[in-house]
Amino acid sequence: MIIPDEIFTEYPFLKNSVLNQCEGGLINTTFTAENSLGKWIIQKVSNIFDSDVTDNIKQVTRHLKKHSVPTINIVESLSGKLSITIGTEVFRVLDFIPGKHPDVENAYECGKHLSIFHKALSDADFTGSTRELHNTVSHMLFLKSTIEKHQSHRLLSQVITAANSIDEMYSGLKKQPKVSSFVHGDPKRENFFIYNNQILLLDLDTCGYHDFGGEIGDALRGWSNIKGNFDKKVFTDFLEGYNTLAVSDSDRISNEFAVNSTIRIALELAARFAADALNESYFGWDSAGFSSRGEHNMARAYQQIYFAKQLLLNKEI
Repeated sequence: MIIPDEIFTEYPFLKNSVLNQCEGGLINTTFTAENSLGKWIIQKVSNIFDSDVTDNIKQVTRHLKKHSVPTINIVESLSGKLSITIGTEVFRVLDFIPGKHPDVENAYECGKHLSIFHKALSDADFTGSTRELHNTVSHMLFLKSTIEKHQSHRLLSQVITAANSIDEMYSGLKKQPKVSSFVHGDPKRENFFIYNNQILLLDLDTCGYHDFGGEIGDALRGWSNIKGNFDKKVFTDFLEGYNTLAVSDSDRISNEFAVNSTIRIALELAARFAADALNESYFGWDSAGFSSRGEHNMARAYQQIYFAKQLLLNKEI
C-alpha cells in the first residue's frame, strides 16, 4: 500500500523517509520510516479495533511509565493528535525501538515481565479495550452452528471429527471461575521485545479488563507450542518466571490452573480455526503451502488439538 500524503503533512519529520513494510503482522499494517532525522514506525490501524484504540494505548503507556515499566511511545501529530483519520483509514506513528524478539531461552525473564506488566496495571483507573476476548463457549457454539450451515462442504467430515475431539477434551477440563483483570490481551512471544537489555510488550491494542485465565493460557500456549509440539521446559520456565514475584501462595498461578487454562485456549483456537475452515476465512492464508483457506485452517485446527492432547499427558507438570 502507499502511505497517503496527509501523513507527511501531519508528521512533517517523516518527509524524505525511506519506507519499508514490516513482515509478520497480520492485524495492523506496519512500516518503518527512516531519514536523516531518525527512524519511526507508521501503522495503519486495523478496522477490527474501535476508533479510540490509540487513545487507550496512550493511557496504558502513561500508566506503565508511572510504574517505571518500559513501553512503546506514540508520537503526536502536528495538530496534537495520537492518530489521524484519512478517509476510512486510521494511521498512527510510534518511535522506532531497536532490538529483537526473545528466544525460548528468554521464557523465564519474559514470564517475569508479564507479571510486572500485570502488577503495574492492577490499579488502572481506566477501562482500556472492551473487545471481548477468550469466550471459549461462544467459539464452540459458533463452530456447531457453522457445521449446521455448511452440510455440503468438502471439509465437513474433517471438521466434525475435529469438533468431537474438541468437545471431548473440553468437557474433561476442570472449569475455573472467570476473573477479570487488566491484562495485555495478546501475550504471544512475538509481542515481547528486548531492547537495551530490557523487556517490553508490543501491540497494546487489546489491553483492558479481560479474563485472567485466558491471558495466562494464551501466553503459555504461545510460548510452549514449538512448531506444533509441547515444550515442557519452556512452559515451566515461563510459569516460574511469572510466579517469582508472587508475595503469597494465593498470588501464585498453580500448575493446575496454568495447564487447564492453556488447554482451554488451545481448544478455543482449534474451534475458531475449524469454523474458519468451513467459512473459507483466513487473511493469513499460505497459498504456497495450502490449496485453499479451508485446508490451511484445518491444518491449524489439528495442530492445536494435537498440542492440547500433549498437554493432557503432562497435567502433572
